[in-house]
Parts: sequence; C-alpha cells; structure tokens
Amino acid sequence: MDRPDKSASPRQVVRMSQKTPHDFEEQFRIEVREQNDALVAALIGPAGAAQGDVFAAAMDRLAKGDESRVVIDLSRLTFLSTMGISAIMNLHRALAEKGRELRIAATPPIIAGVFRNARLGELLSIYPTLSEALVP
Repeated sequence: MDRPDKSASPRQVVRMSQKTPHDFEEQFRIEVREQNDALVAALIGPAGAAQGDVFAAAMDRLAKGDESRVVIDLSRLTFLSTMGISAIMNLHRALAEKGRELRIAATPPIIAGVFRNARLGELLSIYPTLSEALVP
C-alpha cells in the first residue's frame, strides 16, 4: 500500500479506481488525504466518460466533508472528460453553498488548455502547484 507523504494525516487515505476493458495501460484512481488543514484529492490517470460515475461519486463525497478547503491535485491526471469538468463544477457550487473553498492545483498543460478555453479560470481558484494551493 502506498503511504501518503509525511505531512499528510495518517488517519485517512481513500482510494477509488476503475479500470475499463479499453484501458489496459492506465487506470483512473482518486487518492484522498488530509494535508495542511485541507482535504486533498489527487486525480490519477485518465478521467474519461467510462469513469464518470466513479468520478462524480468521489466529488460528491468531497462535498460532504467539513474541511474549509478542498484541493484537487491534477498533477497526475492524463485526461479529463466533459463529465469530469461538470463534476468539478458541481463540487465547486456545493462547496461554495456551504462557505467552503475549492482549489485546483498543478493542472497539466493539456487540461489547463481545456480550462482556459472553457473560461473556468474565471470561476475556479487554480494554483500552479499543490504547495501553493495548500497555503491558507
């Protein structure tokens, strides 16, 4: 079992994953941990339409927490479908309604381009690195 980094809370590492028949090389998974008084969700692999249900369920679980900040680390995400973008926006709205904050960290260039084209930077707090997103 992978261990979270030393600054992460030892009490919680949650993994959700899904492998599709067409995805032999790379598997989508989400690793959730507490770090620096924030809930951090690392999205790993491709988040395509086939993973939409797993992705949406994970975003719903993040919305139900009580941390004031939720950080989505995209540094290891290789693909994000429109369903994934919609799930992130739904999470953003759900958190905002509760006075909580969503931060997006370490967006890979290809996904940053999608965010830019959709003008999501105007709605979301996007940080170049996870470290910067974790600063209170």
